[in-house]
Amino acid sequence: MPYGTFGAAQYKIGAGALDCLAELKGERVGLVVDKGIMQALGLEARIAELLKDAEAYEYLCSIPGEPTRELLEGPIKACQAFEPTWIVAIGGGATMDSAKVLWLFYELPHYTWEQACQLFAVDPFPGKCKMIAVATTSGTGSETTCCAMADKSAENYAMILAPQVRPNYAVLDYDLLKSLPKSVIAFSGMDALSHAIGASTINWANELTRTVAIAAATATIESLVDSYNGDQGARQRMAVAATLAGQAIDNSNCGLAHSVDQPGGEMRVPHGLCQAIAMPYVMELSKPQPEYVRLAHQVGCFGTDEEAVDALIEKIRQMMRDMNVPLCYKDAGLDEAAYMSRVPRWIEETLANPSLDSHGYKATREDLEKLYRDLYYGA
Repeated sequence: MPYGTFGAAQYKIGAGALDCLAELKGERVGLVVDKGIMQALGLEARIAELLKDAEAYEYLCSIPGEPTRELLEGPIKACQAFEPTWIVAIGGGATMDSAKVLWLFYELPHYTWEQACQLFAVDPFPGKCKMIAVATTSGTGSETTCCAMADKSAENYAMILAPQVRPNYAVLDYDLLKSLPKSVIAFSGMDALSHAIGASTINWANELTRTVAIAAATATIESLVDSYNGDQGARQRMAVAATLAGQAIDNSNCGLAHSVDQPGGEMRVPHGLCQAIAMPYVMELSKPQPEYVRLAHQVGCFGTDEEAVDALIEKIRQMMRDMNVPLCYKDAGLDEAAYMSRVPRWIEETLANPSLDSHGYKATREDLEKLYRDLYYGA
C-alpha cells in the first residue's frame, strides 16, 4: 500500500504575531496587500516600523477583489524588477493567491501561464525568495496551501497547484481579527467548514488528514456563530479552525461542494456563500458517509447514522439562519433565467472535473440535475 504524506507551513501564532516581520533585517521585502484591510487596521505605519531594518521594502500590488491574469501582469513585472528575498502577503485568500502567483513568476520568469497552471508539474524553484502569509480572515486557509486561484473568470480559468507555492510561514495574529465585517466572517467561515467536511470525504485522504479535517469542522460548528456575534475568543478559535481546514484540503482535496461553485465566478457570488448554499445539499446527496457520522457525533448529533447526519445538516442550516446567510440562490437574489440557462453547461463542467473521482460519493448526471435545481430553489 502506498504511504501518505502531510505537509504544512510553519506558524507564527498569537496576539502580536505580526511582529515577526521585524526579523527580516537586511532583507528585500515585497509586500502584497489588501489596501482596504491595511487602512481598516491602520497597518501601514506598523509595517514601516517593523521593516525599518530591512534592506528595502516595496508594495508590489493590492488586488481589488479576485485576481485575474490581466490585473497580475503589472505586479509580476514589478516583483521581477524589485528582486525580493521575501514576499509578504497581508490579507485574505485573494491577496495570498496573488502573492503566490508573483512568487512563481519571479522564481520562473520564463514560464507561460499554461506552464504555471500544469497541476503538480511546476519545475523546482531556484530559491530566490521565501513567502510569509499573514491571514486577516478565517476561511480560505490559503496561508497553508499549495493552491493559488489566479483567475476564475469563465473565459480565462487559471489555477496553480504546486507545493513550491506553499508559504514558508503562516502568521495568525489574533489582533488582526477584531474589525472583520459580519458578512466576511460568515462567508469565510462557511468556506472553511466546506473545506473541512469535503476534505474528510476524499477517498485517498489519510487518517491524519481526516482527523485534522474533523477537528477543523468541529471547531467551526462550535465557534463560527459566536465569532459572527463578536466573541473574540471564538474568532481566535476560528482562525485556527480555518487554517486546519486549509491543511486538510492541501493534503487531500476539496469536496463536491467546490465542484459546483460555478455561480461564484460567473454570477459574482462570494465564494463562501456558494459553499454555504451547496454544502447541506451535497451532504444530503451523499449521506451517510462515515466521516459525516463521525462529525455528527462530535457535535452532539446522535441516533441512527442517517438520523445523526440529518441532524448535522439541520445544525449547519441553523448556523446559516443565525448569520443571515441565504439558504439558496433564489434567496440570494440571483436571476432565475440567467442561472437556469447556465445549468446544462455547469453540469458538463462538473462531470468533466477530474476531482470528481476523488469524492467519497461520485455524483451522476441525474444527481447534478437535481442538485443544481435545489441550489437555486431550495428544498
